Amino acid sequence: MLLVSRNLILREFGSDLDLIRGDLVATRLRAGQVLNEPGDEIRNIYFLAEGVVSKFTVFETGQEVECVLIGRNSAVGGLSAFGFATALTRNVSIFDAHAWSIPRQRLGWACRQSTRIAGALSRCGQDQMRYAIRVGACNALHGIEQRLSRWLLSCSSLLERQDIGLAQELFAKVLGAQRSSINPTLQRFQADGLISLGRSRLTIVDREGLQRRACECYAALELHDCTAHDPKLGLAFPASG
Repeated sequence: MLLVSRNLILREFGSDLDLIRGDLVATRLRAGQVLNEPGDEIRNIYFLAEGVVSKFTVFETGQEVECVLIGRNSAVGGLSAFGFATALTRNVSIFDAHAWSIPRQRLGWACRQSTRIAGALSRCGQDQMRYAIRVGACNALHGIEQRLSRWLLSCSSLLERQDIGLAQELFAKVLGAQRSSINPTLQRFQADGLISLGRSRLTIVDREGLQRRACECYAALELHDCTAHDPKLGLAFPASG
């Protein structure tokens, strides 16, 4: 069973979580599930308990590139509670995941009742903006090896595991790179003992070695520690089955 406190933003609500406790719905997301397309009205806000959601900027050519990676350190659509109700990105669950969802209007009401909830969501939006700005600059300035190292490290931190079950096509998509540049880099990482490759699966073997290959952006985007649980929040995700 997954506690609501696994999500950093919900944990910041503290006792004010009681304002929306009855509105949070345990939701299972599937790998590849699109939560929003650009221009959609955001109806629900998602607080991940596990898994990751990628926010993609979509170009007229159909090409996509990731601008923000969200895990249980953040929220998907959080700023819509302040009235920014139109999605700017394609939001995709990269893996099967668990989340708490809540209607936008209910969370908006809670923001007006609680400065603590409003403050946590505001910080969440600022963090995502900071992430998007840094990643945009990183994609422009740094090489594929540095960027791929940075993404693998960030993704595994959010997942809390060293195994990342993704096809190379998705690595290319999130980095806005050609697949032809991804495969040689992964093979080089494996030859150097940094990772182990399987069929649509990658395992980080030498995390410190991979950190040395990453650009400075990994440290700049260092993720919040969201491992502690607060049992007083008392809301657990129903066990499957």
